[in-house]
Amino acid sequence: MSILLLLSAYHLVHPSDQVRIDLKIPPEQHIYLRAATPAERQQWIVALGTAKACITNLEKKKSGDVHRKSELCSI
Repeated sequence: MSILLLLSAYHLVHPSDQVRIDLKIPPEQHIYLRAATPAERQQWIVALGTAKACITNLEKKKSGDVHRKSELCSI
């Protein structure tokens, strides 16, 4: 998945499947992920959110929106 797709994607936790994550990439692309366990699904959710936050922070830093030095995220 490219960085740009990750920025625009959002993830949905499936209401009845404890190991499934649905990624929706606007306008109409869907990616379905299946973890081995509910705990692994939670790790994926955290990792995807962290990656998206890091990318967003880096983009802000490059565009000058961030006025303080921020450390790079490690995933």
